[in-house]
Amino acid sequence: MFNLITDILIMKKSLFSFVISGLMFLAAMPLQAQVSKGSSFTESDLNTIVKIIDRQCPISLGSSGEIRSCKMTTSNLVMECVMDEEYIDLDALRKNPKLVHSNIESMVRNATGYTDSVYTLLAQFGKGVVLNYTGAQSGKKLSVSLKNSELKEIIKTRSDKRDPLELLQGIIEITNIQMPLTVDDGLVISDVAIDGAYVVYNCVTDEDLYSIDDLNDAVTEMKEAISEVFDLTDITILQLLRYCAEANKGIAYRYVGNQTGKTCFVPFSAREIRRLIGE
Repeated sequence: MFNLITDILIMKKSLFSFVISGLMFLAAMPLQAQVSKGSSFTESDLNTIVKIIDRQCPISLGSSGEIRSCKMTTSNLVMECVMDEEYIDLDALRKNPKLVHSNIESMVRNATGYTDSVYTLLAQFGKGVVLNYTGAQSGKKLSVSLKNSELKEIIKTRSDKRDPLELLQGIIEITNIQMPLTVDDGLVISDVAIDGAYVVYNCVTDEDLYSIDDLNDAVTEMKEAISEVFDLTDITILQLLRYCAEANKGIAYRYVGNQTGKTCFVPFSAREIRRLIGE
């Protein structure tokens, strides 16, 4: 019988965006509470924050990779990350620089709490952000950046009300430029889309290997395995679930038979997601 646990691989294809948004958030530190409260900080304090983050490196980003270092130069906060290319297609991302850049802008625009405070401090003290990614397997490079002027403009013009749906839509765009994705023999993810109340992963299924009827018969069993499907010990999976919950969207898998066109729909509602992650 088909095991839905393989769908963890499907979700991890969208981790690039979560890595970007979670960089600051993941680095817990003694100064976090003070920064979040908007205390008065000097540039020297900002440099101290960055040094504290760097001392915690490597910082795990779940199965997608890790942050190797965090340094402040004269003009930028620079983070070096090593990514597992089983989940991140650096070539696809490098071919779409405008989309990747737009995605980072959305992340900053919708940042909250501690992460938002650090971005604000960087803008205040004339710093930009540079995120350098290296493929663990190939050594391929991808560098993404926001100049200080861009950071200032985003913070200046953004709304006080964050838009989690905008953020989720950007993540889906980044995901789709890395598609199609072969997850297993006979299972190919063609695209991801917001469809009603769900973020839907559309899976083209080889009916010589998997019976859509059998999958439909096992939907209840697969839904009961939600805690196995969504590995909460992986910070990137947890981030994905949080973003969906904030946008009031569930996650669903739609399996489409490659011969008959029959479908099997396996939904996990936003309510189920929130219950799973304790929110």
